[in-house]
Amino acid sequence: MWTAIFTIWTAITPITAAASGPAGHEFNFEAGTIGVVDPSWAMFSETPAIATWGFRGGVQIAPWTRIIGGWQHGTRGREITFEDSTTGLEVAEIHTAATVDQYSLGGKVIWEARPWLHPYATAQGVLFVGHIRLDDDVMRQDNENQLRFGAVAPGMIGAIGTEVLPFGQGKRVRMAAYLELGYGHAWPMRFRDRDQDEPIDVGNITVNGLATRFGVGVRF
Repeated sequence: MWTAIFTIWTAITPITAAASGPAGHEFNFEAGTIGVVDPSWAMFSETPAIATWGFRGGVQIAPWTRIIGGWQHGTRGREITFEDSTTGLEVAEIHTAATVDQYSLGGKVIWEARPWLHPYATAQGVLFVGHIRLDDDVMRQDNENQLRFGAVAPGMIGAIGTEVLPFGQGKRVRMAAYLELGYGHAWPMRFRDRDQDEPIDVGNITVNGLATRFGVGVRF
């Protein structure tokens, strides 16, 4: 009888372990980019994308699934020179800056290809919060001549990626690194001058294009 019980136990244990999936929660520092395929973006950058950095955390809700949420921050700016059409001489110069924050929440489904290699897919809803500044010196927050505009827009990001956990197999806390590639899309951010009694509409910017993320963190 004991032989039969031991045989059944040894047969069931690997199946149970495999079915449990990659367990644990996560916390990461991450960097990335997201496309801004919009003609208006040329006022702030010659590159149709914005580089970002931020944090991401995740809570396990099932053996193969986590709820993840994060924050990403990115800023771009440039100097624009205006010339006299007749003489070709510089007549004015303006500094521009655009800041976009992304607040995301969604799901992440993981496949344990190897104990140290976890491909995954993720889909997240994102709130894009944008601010633009126009001034002769956008670094000064107290400049009375500075023009400031704000906007908020919902959006989404879908991506596939891979986590690598090179050390600490079997440990409670493991280091991890990941790389993911996907696509992001938002509704247009409609910028307005909120300092006025009646907000002035100054135009739209749409975040829309390739999204990448690279992060390092822990699984626990």
